[in-house]
Order: sequence, then structure tokens, then C-alpha cells
Amino acid sequence: MNRSTFWFRYWPMVAVGLGLYVWGNAWLSIGLYHLGLVTFIGVQRKRLREVPWRSPAGFSLGLYVMGLLAAPFVVFALPLLLGGEAGAILRRCFEELGLTGISLVAFVIYFSTIHPILEEAGWRAALKTTGKRPHLQDFEFAGYHLLVLHYVFPGKWLVLLGTLVVLVTSAWLWRQLRDHRGMTAVITFHAAADLAILLAVLWLMR
Repeated sequence: MNRSTFWFRYWPMVAVGLGLYVWGNAWLSIGLYHLGLVTFIGVQRKRLREVPWRSPAGFSLGLYVMGLLAAPFVVFALPLLLGGEAGAILRRCFEELGLTGISLVAFVIYFSTIHPILEEAGWRAALKTTGKRPHLQDFEFAGYHLLVLHYVFPGKWLVLLGTLVVLVTSAWLWRQLRDHRGMTAVITFHAAADLAILLAVLWLMR
């Protein structure tokens, strides 16, 4: 593992730690994370040409629809695990992080469009870990998400454990899709899942 690869794999945890736990601002957190992503992508830009990008349009559309199914899953799962307090917890957390009004709308749009493109270009293209078995990278990808979830749901270990399983599986699956169906399909799937999760959160916060 070279130096740039090492710092990138753990930079998201630094960005989330500072953005959420120190500054308490979602935009600063994702901005710092994306600054690291763009830097790493620039350093490793030759690797972006080594992965397949074009994907069958019909297959990508099917994955987008599949990704949207994350919305009913979250709407069902969070109240099941947290009871009636799920919406209140989310509202309080989003207000603490400055995600209200136009800021929240802008965040939903940014998180479901720009964010998945940068994240996949970094984790699945520039990092370019291969192999059919689960890799440490899959757990590292899940790890920074767990910091986010722990901020929102501190001490809710069933939520964190369930999220860990889903995220490690997703990271592994997206690596396989990259190799067999191309990056466009991966980004499409990821974007739909991000949008679905935020829409589910908005529904629970209503």
C-alpha cells in the first residue's frame, strides 16, 4: 500500500470526525471528505482509465430502480429498531448539523448526484481493489459510514451492526459490478440508494 492510498483509505474517518464531532456541520464534513476524494482521484487519475466505465443502459436503469428500494427498507427498519423515537432523533440531529430548509434540500440534491460520482471514482476506480472475496477496503468504506451513524444514533448497536453488514456487502457488490458491468452501473445504483435513504429520512422526520 503506497502512501497516497493509505491516507485516502482513512481520510474519510478524519473528515467525519472533524466535521461532525468537532464542528457539528454536515456540509463541512462532506466538503472535507470530498476534498480528499478529489485530491486522491487526481493523484491516481491513471487508474481511472484502467476500469470499465460504460454499462448497458437497461441494466443501469434496473439497478437504479433496485437502489430506490432502500427507501421502504429504511422506513420499515428504523422504527422497528428504534420505536417511535426514530423521527425525533433524526430531526434533532439534522437541526444540530445545520440541515434545515434550503440547506437540507441542497444537501439531498448534492448527496444523491455529486457525492456518489466522487465516492465511486475514488473507492472503486482510483483505489481499484480487485478480487471476488471481501477485502479490508470494504470494511474501511463501511467504517466511516458507521461514524456518521454513531453520531446520529449513539449507542444503538443494532442499527450500527445492521448498517455494517449492509455497507460491507454493498462495497463488495459494487466492486464486482465494476468489473463485470462497468462503473456507470455502480454509480447509478449508488446514487439511487443515497437518494432513497435521504427520502426515507425525510419521510420519518415529517
